[in-house]
Amino acid sequence: MGGLSMDQAFVQDPEHRPKTTVTEATGIPLIDLSPLGGGDAAAVNALAAEVGVASRDWGFFVVVGHGVPAEAVARATEAQRAFFALPAERKAAVRRSEAEPLGYYESEHTKNVRDWKEVYDLVPREPPPPVAVADGELVFANKWPEDLPEFREALEEYAKAMEELAFKVLELIARSLNLRPDRLHGFFKDQTTFIRLNHYPPCPSPELALGVGRHKDAGALTILYQDDVGGLDVRRRSDGEWVRVKPVPNSFIINVGDLVQVWSNDRYESAEHRVSVNSTKERFSMPYFFNPASYTMVEPVEELVSEESPSSTRPTSAAMDDAFVQAPEHRPVASVAEATGVPVIDLAPLAATPPSPGAVDALVAQVGAACREWGFFVAVGHGVPEATVARAVEAGRAFFALPAERKAAVRRTEQAPLGYYDAEHTKNVRDWKEVFDIFPRELPPPPAAAADDELVFVNKWPDDRDLPGFREALEEYAAAMEELAFKLLELIARSLNLRPDRLHGFFFREQTTTYMRINRYPPCPRPDLALGLGRHRDSGALTILHQDDVGGLDVRSRSGGEWVRVKPLHGSLVVNVGDIIQVWSNDRYESVEHRASANSSEERFSISYFFNPARHTLVEPLPEMVSEESPSKYNAYSWGDFFCTRRRSNFRKLAVDNIQIAHLRKDKEY
Repeated sequence: MGGLSMDQAFVQDPEHRPKTTVTEATGIPLIDLSPLGGGDAAAVNALAAEVGVASRDWGFFVVVGHGVPAEAVARATEAQRAFFALPAERKAAVRRSEAEPLGYYESEHTKNVRDWKEVYDLVPREPPPPVAVADGELVFANKWPEDLPEFREALEEYAKAMEELAFKVLELIARSLNLRPDRLHGFFKDQTTFIRLNHYPPCPSPELALGVGRHKDAGALTILYQDDVGGLDVRRRSDGEWVRVKPVPNSFIINVGDLVQVWSNDRYESAEHRVSVNSTKERFSMPYFFNPASYTMVEPVEELVSEESPSSTRPTSAAMDDAFVQAPEHRPVASVAEATGVPVIDLAPLAATPPSPGAVDALVAQVGAACREWGFFVAVGHGVPEATVARAVEAGRAFFALPAERKAAVRRTEQAPLGYYDAEHTKNVRDWKEVFDIFPRELPPPPAAAADDELVFVNKWPDDRDLPGFREALEEYAAAMEELAFKLLELIARSLNLRPDRLHGFFFREQTTTYMRINRYPPCPRPDLALGLGRHRDSGALTILHQDDVGGLDVRSRSGGEWVRVKPLHGSLVVNVGDIIQVWSNDRYESVEHRASANSSEERFSISYFFNPARHTLVEPLPEMVSEESPSKYNAYSWGDFFCTRRRSNFRKLAVDNIQIAHLRKDKEY
């Protein structure tokens, strides 16, 4: 890994890059655990009080006098260094996979940015192998290197010492919460604990990358051994500054994890931390992640809940498929405020014969203001027949009501990404929905000599015997959407002081990449954790959305940054400005960030029409939008390449976040 160049995958956003110098933390709790071996009850109580204060004020502490033999640590660190010194092909022999997530890996990501490190993971207690592996089920079997004598023995010895220490610390935490010492033991009968060996090579640009990005640990406790190089930073509670935790010889760092935070009902809080790297020295560390049984239902322990201190969280199973679970900062709140002031624009003046120039000019002004201030608007009087919409909606509901095997017959694949799918990802988190995609105008098939990863856009229609009239209903709806889309495109062009047909040429009809999606959002048992569709901006030119009356479309308010709900309006369509309009307008208009919330009681349906240009389009600010006072803000990019990359990232979880137009800004720092 040391030979890797600094590509964009490693580069943190400017606000998350480490400073050249990080202040060394002062006042970090240093706790001597040696009284645990003396049998003095008062000394143990004093120790529990120290642990409680540290967990409350810092979320972590440093322990010495812990009783872990120095020889056990030395043998484990020697084994660790020997493993990472192996040639790449020998490490690759025990490489982990998505289905088998133990072993070696060098492409770990945190917050969708690649970490500057390589790792080796193992579980001290291997679960019994499954009798039959279900599709998507993870298999936790250790992958031991064959050519390192005593490697396995050294790490198993270290793991036993860590488990003994972990239970001691767990008892101190329980005591500090006025619980009986063994109150939390029962959660750890069948552990999901794992150990990670970390190697952080010298980094050519430590001011841009991190060894591990900012995060909080999801488990109960983390016990970290770090060498003397240093690089662990924690976010100080008092002022939010990052401070460096100086290595202390023969010590371990104990981190309170999210589970202890929940069990304590927020009396203790997990610490946000990261790992900085340097340009001259490699660094090694070994975290031991002490985690409960997979079937554990996590909620505040009942002794810490009262009328004065109600439960701060709803119960959640540790075994819940976390593919759907949003990071805490992106989870929806219980109630989302209804948006006020959303532009509702009546397009009826366009249907007048002939249209009144004054009325159309007023319409243009409304559209321009909405695109500039909101990035979307609600259109009424749009001319799309109600019967056309009703037939399309009915067809969509009928499709999703089919048995699973009939929907699977038109299931899309990574190379042929049209048809049915139920595992869509946004921002690398699975969406709570199922979809059916079509191209209203199918692209010609690729030549026989096409590359292996060339996408094939051919519609997969369900058998007409299953759904008579399905195809006709959707094609009728798509034709009405195209007619409306060109009207909207002309209004947007006029609002930018361009001739009405200025943008038409980008939408060469036989090569357009426009597609239509039918969405179904089933009732979700945990709408506080998952989203029907994660936060995103639409990458194309325009999106025209029909939503039913259940509601769930949220947009990010420009003024305050909070999420607000767009209330369904009967007979209306929601029009979103996409990234391409943002680029063409040179940032005069901005695409809107939005998402779809789920609910626990009602299914929701919507139909999205994504109006996109021809595949060969080179997207860049229009010459009329560029001047000496307003220079071009974006590098030109191939829409076809961009579109295909986004389609792949929606199909499955990628190692990195999908491409964004922000990556193409000329003023973006690297």
